[in-house]
Amino acid sequence: MWDLGRAAQNMVLVAWNRGIGSVPATVYDHDLCREILAYPPDRHCEYILDFGHPAATDTLTRPLRRGGRIALEDIVFSESWGQPYPLP
Repeated sequence: MWDLGRAAQNMVLVAWNRGIGSVPATVYDHDLCREILAYPPDRHCEYILDFGHPAATDTLTRPLRRGGRIALEDIVFSESWGQPYPLP
């Protein structure tokens, strides 16, 4: 799984650098996936990476959500759940 994640990360980064969007997907309906992709019965597919050119080119550089990223101090916790870690 480690190598799979690293390979996927590199493919996504190269695609983004070339102006191509990507999205990972988890396969839940394995029979449907096999029917669509027609891979052999001795193979298994858990994850799919989709690639394509975005309809609007600014979608590759705009913030992921309105207002940009969440502040680090709002998501970083230390040692116990829910107790904020004081950032320097």
